[in-house]
Amino acid sequence: MTHFLVSRKVFLYITSITNAMRENPARPPQGLEQRLDYRVLGLIVGLGISLQLSFLYGWAVSITDGFDSTSLIQMVTPLITSIFAYLVAQRYWGSEVFGKAYLALAIAYSMIFIGELVWSYYTIVLQEDPYPSIADIFFFAFYPFAIYHLARNSLYFKRRLEISTKIWLGVIPIVIVSIYSYLAFQSSGFTFDFYYGFVFVAGASVTFSFAILGALVFRKSILGTVWLLLVVGIAITTVGDVWYYYLEIFGQYDETHVVNSMWIVGYMVVAYALYKHRKTI
Repeated sequence: MTHFLVSRKVFLYITSITNAMRENPARPPQGLEQRLDYRVLGLIVGLGISLQLSFLYGWAVSITDGFDSTSLIQMVTPLITSIFAYLVAQRYWGSEVFGKAYLALAIAYSMIFIGELVWSYYTIVLQEDPYPSIADIFFFAFYPFAIYHLARNSLYFKRRLEISTKIWLGVIPIVIVSIYSYLAFQSSGFTFDFYYGFVFVAGASVTFSFAILGALVFRKSILGTVWLLLVVGIAITTVGDVWYYYLEIFGQYDETHVVNSMWIVGYMVVAYALYKHRKTI
């Protein structure tokens, strides 16, 4: 009975806050703004640098054949992000928008975690090149769930988009995909690698576009800091995704490339954003 009353109180509080934000997302309620802790961001960046040095100089601790401490971190970080998103979804499940939106984000990062597991199975157990492989199905599944999360949050608080907003929302993916297509054509033409990577680059660019929309919608609200972090984290992983498929076209990707560290840093920044979100309202 006590748990029900507490849940009811949280539900009513969240509803009042979200309704206020929806009416005027540019004016945050007093005392609810969240500040960034730059020490945490410094630790995340430091982790990324340490991992990259570990990739380059072989400092990782071996766990089993073909699997070491850096591989473990690369596998676990999206799982950590997914857990944080589940906690946010659970806390705000009574909300009209946050519950389902953050559940979708949790599923999105769960897909990456499963993809990493499958990728590791190919490289360690089967000792095969996992590109392309079943793991890519899970990696691609990240995009529709992430886009749903971003679009549902943004369009709930801003139902009508200006013409200029709609234009750049479409232009950003077109530009990213066009650059990818141009470089691919200049390199080796429209081969299988181009078409295969095209799907992922398109998904990453649309995700990035909606992330920017969310940052603009919430930039002066109580979730401004949270969305800034989300955009930064998603931007880092998006650049990493696009860069990875560029590398596959040229056959230049390997386990020591900096894109591996970029993905990890991106996951951790998003995890920190989710922590800030849970502390905000």
